[in-house]
Amino acid sequence: MINFIGEILIFIGSIFVFLAVVGFVKMPDFYMKLQAASKASAFGAALILLGSSVIISEVNITITNLLLFIFLLITTPIATHAMAYAYSKKNEVS
Repeated sequence: MINFIGEILIFIGSIFVFLAVVGFVKMPDFYMKLQAASKASAFGAALILLGSSVIISEVNITITNLLLFIFLLITTPIATHAMAYAYSKKNEVS
């Protein structure tokens, strides 16, 4: 039963990552593409990490996945902001 819950979490996370890719391809504007890629892919990766922690219930794996989740939580908004800032400076009219 626990494995099934982990597999469901991984499946839902994979769907979110897939939707992030579809959103990135379909959106017309750079900022919309950036938003679709950052939000959905980070949430999908978090669900995949949670699902793998549920399936492999070892302390080392769980701690590693938790640290990876915290790293994603911190770096995704920073990277998204940096890319948006660089894009806006590139297209700035002098």
